[in-house]
Amino acid sequence: MGVHAWYYLVAYRENIQEALECLREREFRAGRYFPAMLELTFSLEDPPPGPGSQHASIAAAREEAAEDGTKSILDFERVSLEPAWDAITPLDSDMIDLCLGSVTPGRETREEGLSWLLEAIDRSEGRYLLLYEDGSPAFILFLGCSFD
Repeated sequence: MGVHAWYYLVAYRENIQEALECLREREFRAGRYFPAMLELTFSLEDPPPGPGSQHASIAAAREEAAEDGTKSILDFERVSLEPAWDAITPLDSDMIDLCLGSVTPGRETREEGLSWLLEAIDRSEGRYLLLYEDGSPAFILFLGCSFD
């Protein structure tokens, strides 16, 4: 089926794991995952509508998606400092600076810079970075690529 890139912008929370859990729950309830939706779209603005959850749990959705994965944040359960299966890790500050022109980028992140970041991420990897407003973290950008 090919690799599918995904990304989500959420309000900043100091606890990144908590932000990840809330995002996963939001996307599950909305049904914005494979196989509930065959084609997924992503935006730095408000997320597009979804059909609503089509499974009893995130685990059930992941089980049905099997080796293809859900092509979404549902495939990643935890935050880790080291790359690992099903873990979201912080994006390297050098990569952020190279792709976005700053180690403290704002929400106005260019689509071009986002594309460069996604190209630097291998399949089955998830990353996150902070976006800033007035010098303080304001958003978390989660991004990655599907398993297949």
